[in-house]
Amino acid sequence: MKYACPVCGFNQMPFPPGDHNVCSCCGTEFGYHDRVRSHQELRMLWVAKGCPWFSNALAPPAGWNADAQMRKAGFADVRPAVPAV
Repeated sequence: MKYACPVCGFNQMPFPPGDHNVCSCCGTEFGYHDRVRSHQELRMLWVAKGCPWFSNALAPPAGWNADAQMRKAGFADVRPAVPAV
């Protein structure tokens, strides 16, 4: 069974978002980071960093696109990441 991250929308997590599991995509540690910040706040912080892929152990899926992932997850509160100039 695969689970979806409530922060970034990555839907290939092998474990549920809880019990200090970490999302390979955005790096949220559930039960730690979301203890003091909402998922929306964590999402906005990740977007502000340019939506970097977090994991060094797991490569992003082929053709991975953070904006498309978040749109597919229904996160309407996200503005597209703007590349640095």
